[in-house]
Amino acid sequence: MVTPVDKPLAQELAYATSNDGTLYRQMMQPVMKNLALKKIKGTYDGALAVKAWTNVIDAFLSAYRKKYGRYSGDFPSTIDGATKSLAGKILMGEYEEEFKETVAGLKAEKAAKEAAKKKTAKTAKKTARK
Repeated sequence: MVTPVDKPLAQELAYATSNDGTLYRQMMQPVMKNLALKKIKGTYDGALAVKAWTNVIDAFLSAYRKKYGRYSGDFPSTIDGATKSLAGKILMGEYEEEFKETVAGLKAEKAAKEAAKKKTAKTAKKTARK
């Protein structure tokens, strides 16, 4: 028998995770950058992106339980995978705009590097002719 997904719990997990500043710097920013690089390369997979965000949810739960104990009143001691996955999707949606900005920024950096390489190559050719 399949247990139903607990949507309110998933939303609360996503909300609590998004409010953890340390986790944001240590996991969420690197996840966004990694997924943005995959998006630019053309190897981005939405299902794997949800899994990456679900890993962030798991890291939050682990840190939360370490700090407050496994049986604190805020989150149940066991949470099914479907609820965690939904929380990962919700979290991914919360950071969608920042993800798009990250992709745009990395594309601009890549274009600037390529332009600098072309400029350096042109300068080297001109210097070689003299």
